[in-house]
Amino acid sequence: MPAVASQEIWPEVDAFYKINPGIRLMALASATKTNTYYEDGDFGINADFFILSHFRKEGPEIDLDSTRGYYQWFRGGLKFTRPDPSAKNTDGQFTIRTESNTRLYPGWKTMVTIRNRFDFVDKTEMVSVKYMPRVTWEKNFKTEYLNFDAFLYAEYYLYFKDETNNRFSVASGFNVKVSRLILTQLYYLHQFEHQEKVGTLDAFGIKLIFYMPLKK
Repeated sequence: MPAVASQEIWPEVDAFYKINPGIRLMALASATKTNTYYEDGDFGINADFFILSHFRKEGPEIDLDSTRGYYQWFRGGLKFTRPDPSAKNTDGQFTIRTESNTRLYPGWKTMVTIRNRFDFVDKTEMVSVKYMPRVTWEKNFKTEYLNFDAFLYAEYYLYFKDETNNRFSVASGFNVKVSRLILTQLYYLHQFEHQEKVGTLDAFGIKLIFYMPLKK
């Protein structure tokens, strides 16, 4: 029996607080709204560690968020997921998140970010591990009245204990600078069907991002 196709909306709010040039904290709250009107949610806290922060690249295009100009950083954190209230098991899940990001600056106000992420999900009497590599291309556009990035990315989910859950998706969107400390991200994502468990998915994401001033 083929997997069911679905459409979803992904709202999210992120807040970043940079302690110093080498350490940044991140808190997030997100939800998923499907075409069946079910909603779930994620809440998480992360810490970013920037490597060789004193060698940060300079340029007018790096002011859109607080990772611009860096070449390498690592993220670790904890996420709690509130499950579907109609599911048989309504217990929440905790996920330990580990992530490495490598950023390249090929020129023409573009960036390429290679992310390698491992999630360790605490399930009933077991831990499930998934690997999520992502490659993102971004280009900055800046005018007298508007500063925004257009981006494309491809991402793969690899489930080590059940490869029938593996999935591949592509996304495109843009980040718009609302103010010096606020960024809005809008994007469209398409997930491809994989075997019988993973159906096609079309999702529209909207994210509001706050950047707190650097601690003096």
